Amino acid sequence: MRLVTVAGAVPTQNIGTLTLIRLRRGRMRIRGRLGGLPPGPHAHLNLRNMNHGGLRTPIRHEGDLGNIITRQNGVTVINKIARGLRFRGTTNLLRRTIIVHQNVDDLGRFNNQGSLTVGNSGARIACCLITPSGRRRRPSDSRSAGHEVTVISSNIDDTLKDPYYVHDKIYYTDPHPNMIKMANNPTIVKYVWNTQKNIFGPRKFLMAFVEAVRNQAISIINDKKLEHFLKKQKFDVAIAETMHHYMFGLFKHWEIEATIVTTSSTIFDPFYPMFGIPFPTSYVPSAVLGFTDKMSYKERAINLKTYLRCF
Repeated sequence: MRLVTVAGAVPTQNIGTLTLIRLRRGRMRIRGRLGGLPPGPHAHLNLRNMNHGGLRTPIRHEGDLGNIITRQNGVTVINKIARGLRFRGTTNLLRRTIIVHQNVDDLGRFNNQGSLTVGNSGARIACCLITPSGRRRRPSDSRSAGHEVTVISSNIDDTLKDPYYVHDKIYYTDPHPNMIKMANNPTIVKYVWNTQKNIFGPRKFLMAFVEAVRNQAISIINDKKLEHFLKKQKFDVAIAETMHHYMFGLFKHWEIEATIVTTSSTIFDPFYPMFGIPFPTSYVPSAVLGFTDKMSYKERAINLKTYLRCF
């Protein structure tokens, strides 16, 4: 979507992207995130010569979508579901436009010409053209559930020729040399797949791992190309793993408000409280030890000492 920066001129400033997703039972979801609109409310496809209305009113244009709210920081989050819109037939949306008006839409509630046509919503301040995305979503493809997903990835191990992913929007960053060195260290790799029952092995492994993650963090923080790539877009939510906790500071810097923390493996001991889970060392083994929940007194002592020294 592009913003009108000079009254009466062609809109030029890119302020974000809206995505239209076809749902079941004749519904259409319009979602996206815009930046740059003036704070406050803003407000057609009219094939049957009806009066103007709102998204839920019985009398309305097919394209009446109601008001959107722009926050004081200029961010506008849009997530609306409309009925009666299609990508085929008389209501075909392709090559039509979505328009943002300057003022509050009164939803056709007043008996005057301005209200019954455009809701007295004022000048058109932004618009966009509806075009195909160029990618057809397969019915079995549920990884993004209709959302537009961008993955940030560092290819640390180049021996993985078949990484078992379906191609989508993947932005590759350069991994730090120390992270590559650790991932390809045969001693480290062997340790990961072998259980340990003493405190010295886990501590040595964790120190190497923490240092590698720290170096990778510095590499990503200093990646200005990545920062530019992310800041020029508008993301609703960002997801990162627990071990990459520095990412949540970057998400804030990149102006992504909603964040999710997750893990793709065993949760490391200090992250249990993050998920509201206690870590009683008497029967919960450390993630870096090869114990079970049936520990002897000696194993409990080792488990407690590992937890205190390593975490």
